[in-house]
Amino acid sequence: MKNLLPLLILAVWLVPGLISGGGVREEQESLDRAQIKALKPLEAVLNRYRSQVPVQIQVEKQVHQALLGRSQTSSGTLTLGEQRLRLEMGAPDQSLLIHDGDYLWMVSTIEGFSGPITQVAKISPRKLGPSATLISAVFERPRLWEEFRLVEQSDLEGGVKSFQLRPKAPMDVSEIQIVIDPKSRLVTQLSYKDDLENETRYNFKRAQFSAKIKEGTFTFVPPEGAEVTEY
Repeated sequence: MKNLLPLLILAVWLVPGLISGGGVREEQESLDRAQIKALKPLEAVLNRYRSQVPVQIQVEKQVHQALLGRSQTSSGTLTLGEQRLRLEMGAPDQSLLIHDGDYLWMVSTIEGFSGPITQVAKISPRKLGPSATLISAVFERPRLWEEFRLVEQSDLEGGVKSFQLRPKAPMDVSEIQIVIDPKSRLVTQLSYKDDLENETRYNFKRAQFSAKIKEGTFTFVPPEGAEVTEY
C-alpha cells in the first residue's frame, strides 16, 4: 500500500479531475439544467412553429456589412414544413433557399457577359450542419440547448424576451439573438453576427399557422442552363 501512495499522489497531480471530476460533472450538469430551464420559454414558442406546419411568414431581411459600412434591406416569404423550409427573398438580395428534407438548395442570380446566370448550390445531408442555414437549425431542430449555449436572457418592454446564444460547435456565426413574444407565442426577430461583425437580421412580420401552400413548395429542380455545384 505504501508503494502505491506516491503513484496515487502523482496521478492526482497529473489528472486533477480524478478526485474533483465528480464535482465538476455535478457543476456542469447543474449549469446545463439552468440553461434548459432558461430556454424553456423560447422552446415553447418554437414548438408551436414545429407542431402547426405549414407556417408561412412575411420576412424583412436586413444585412449590415461592417467593413464597408453598408446596409441593405429586402423582403420575402419564409415557409416552414415538417423538416423542410423555403426562404424566398426579393431584390436587392434576391435569393432562394430550399430544404427539401434531403438536400439544401441555395439559388442566386448574377449578371454575366451574355445575361443573368443562375447559380445553384446543392448541399448533401452529410454537410448539412447548423452553419448551412441558421433558420433551419433554429426552427427545425428541437432542444436548442444541445447546439447553442445561452449567454444572456433579457426581458424587454411589453413582456418580450431576448435570448443571446453562442454555438457550442464551430460555426460561421459568432453570436445569435432570438426575440420572442411569449404572449402571442411568436418569434419576432432572429439575428446573427459573423467573425467580421457583419450582421444579418430577420424581422418576422406576419405568421400564418397551418397555412395552405402550393404543391411543390419544398421541391426544387435546377432550371436549364443553371450552374450547379454539389457539396
